[in-house]
Amino acid sequence: MLRGAQEWVGYRRDAFGDTLAVWSEGPDFDALLARWTADAALVESMLLQGIAARDPLAAEALLHLPLTGRGRAGFETVLTACLGTATIGFHLKALEVLHALTSDEGWSAEVVRVLEGAGFWGDRMEAARVLGAFRPTAGLIQSLSQAIVDPDYLVRRQAANTLLMFSGRDSDVGALPLLYDRLRSGTRPQDWSAASRELAARAQDYAASL
Repeated sequence: MLRGAQEWVGYRRDAFGDTLAVWSEGPDFDALLARWTADAALVESMLLQGIAARDPLAAEALLHLPLTGRGRAGFETVLTACLGTATIGFHLKALEVLHALTSDEGWSAEVVRVLEGAGFWGDRMEAARVLGAFRPTAGLIQSLSQAIVDPDYLVRRQAANTLLMFSGRDSDVGALPLLYDRLRSGTRPQDWSAASRELAARAQDYAASL
């Protein structure tokens, strides 16, 4: 392991706890912000090492720090260079952060590629979640409505939740019994299609009103 990667592993553990704690309890970004306040240059240096190691947590941390214009531009350059050079999980996190740093809606195209791909279901589910950060467009609504007929239930559910966000509703599809029953059916794909049409229509109507 390269020295920079070793330093990041140690810093990550000190800042966020061990891997199991991060997975079960979530990272403590407030603690990282306190470290930033004390020594922003050190935190920035460590996060750059984490990004070089293609650690999604290092990229995600950027969403929780008050970066300066120069800092934002620097991380934008680094993250852009990393795209396509690591796991899909890191790729999606980098795209989510790049959208936050730049407000460029064009990053959604790369997220859609993952959503519409034939890879691991967890990656498709995460792509459906990440799209919720983007402005609803006809193209994104169409991609998400197609994901509602995905063979994996969890992908269908996340795509439905994102379409609900695109409809102006901050709720889980589980709170809508009729739609939820259609989505969770494992033997009636026609029900998935019916849910897809309904959710797409809601999102399209809401997007047209914006």
